[in-house]
Amino acid sequence: MAWKVQISPEARIDIQDAISWYNSRQKGLGTRFFKEVKNTLNQLKRNPYYSVKYQQVRCLKVYKFPYLIHFVLDEPNETIIIPGILNTSLNPDENWFMDLE
Repeated sequence: MAWKVQISPEARIDIQDAISWYNSRQKGLGTRFFKEVKNTLNQLKRNPYYSVKYQQVRCLKVYKFPYLIHFVLDEPNETIIIPGILNTSLNPDENWFMDLE
């Protein structure tokens, strides 16, 4: 059975910002990015047990794009909680994930 995915409002903003940025660079590139994010989320739904990167946070790379989907597992409810989808080329606030605890 597939896991449920819960995307935070901040992660939705991350996705929309990336779509807008890619579309400003090349027509249709934002759509390609969004398609790869959806493919990665579908992959997570089938198997969310990727290695823990820090604390309880796991990461999975978006294919062909420099983004990592950061997520935690709510195993009793079979839910994947996504607090952020971050560009690997940027330096995020070091404590952005502290609200997960």
